[in-house]
Amino acid sequence: MQIGFGQAIITPIMDTEMVGYTPSRNCDGIEKDIYVKAVSLVDNDKTYTWITGDILGFDLFFQDQLLKTLDSDGITIEHFQMFSSHTHSAPKCLNEAEYNSPNTKQSEIDYFDYLLKQAKTAIVTSINSKQDFTYKYAHGKMENFQTNRINKDAEAFDDILVIEISQADANKSLLYSFAGHPTILDSKSTLISPDYVGVISQALASDYTYNLFFNAPCGDMSTRYTKRESSIAELERLGMIAYENIRKTLTNLSESKQIKNYKFTDYTYDLKVKDFLSIERAQKLYDESLLAYNNGLADKLDKYALRALRGTLEGNMINLHHSKQGYTMTSYPFNYSIVEIDGYKFLNLSGEIFTSLVSQLNLDKVWPISLSNQYRTYLCDKQAFDANTYEALSSLFEKGQAELMMDKINKDLI
Repeated sequence: MQIGFGQAIITPIMDTEMVGYTPSRNCDGIEKDIYVKAVSLVDNDKTYTWITGDILGFDLFFQDQLLKTLDSDGITIEHFQMFSSHTHSAPKCLNEAEYNSPNTKQSEIDYFDYLLKQAKTAIVTSINSKQDFTYKYAHGKMENFQTNRINKDAEAFDDILVIEISQADANKSLLYSFAGHPTILDSKSTLISPDYVGVISQALASDYTYNLFFNAPCGDMSTRYTKRESSIAELERLGMIAYENIRKTLTNLSESKQIKNYKFTDYTYDLKVKDFLSIERAQKLYDESLLAYNNGLADKLDKYALRALRGTLEGNMINLHHSKQGYTMTSYPFNYSIVEIDGYKFLNLSGEIFTSLVSQLNLDKVWPISLSNQYRTYLCDKQAFDANTYEALSSLFEKGQAELMMDKINKDLI
């Protein structure tokens, strides 16, 4: 088994629309370049490739187009996984309907094509640079960086996984994973940015030729209660705190190992879609939450109380959007994969899952990764639905569906 890495810049031209906040914004500057990065394992005639990109989320249409263009050049990927960092300061990855719609801006189509080209470049580089290698790994804790964003005192996914790769030419690269929302730069920012992932990547660059971030269960994790403000200075401060936690974890690396086996199973689970409110009812809830938020501003509530009110407002806005779509679907296919590498399993989930839903996993045997392949909104626990949180209001799925799916996944992991 050999391994290779590659990366390519995916920074858009200025005035490109950025997604992640409502309303969307057009970029007018660059805080740091954004990247797509690839790692490929090559075992004789089989290639296994994972990519990760500094965008909100990928779409399966992008995966299909990428694999087709690779295949046309004689490159076959035995198993392919793609992940996003979930930065809210980058352009959108179009789905098939959007790409083919006459209403889609040409600049968005051009960016999709550019993203495709750059992802292919990163993958080809990773395959062509394959070498013999060994790896070490370690688990650690993310401290003083973020909390559960719904309740800062509630259970939080604060674990870190690092995997250090040493190639035959003595170059080292790092795969690292922890949970969070890269949203230190808020809706007022018009800068392209990988958010705190870029700060960490820049700090790691002095020791590692490549470093790739994989977002762990991030549905209820963020810096909401730890960031002092939304600014580049705060981005650097919190990003360096995260980096120091990663560096601390790296002091406990295991003995060197060699990968012998890569096994995978891809699954689809049909999640029931919730019954959306009538447009009139959804509009009424939105209007009420807007009034509550404006009253909070007038009453000069503290920033945490205001953020909770704003979260409800944003959730009701998305819920209203869903109500206006006239959905006829009763279920939605949710994709997940279980990848086993020499006995250790990675659970790759195509949504933003809550901490409580993965709390039963033994992280010494299984590592969960969010935002894989296809963005599928929030996977909330029942408590979030009971509390009408932003995440539950904006989710497509019925209360209790995430728990049922995790019951199935826990059986699949045995």
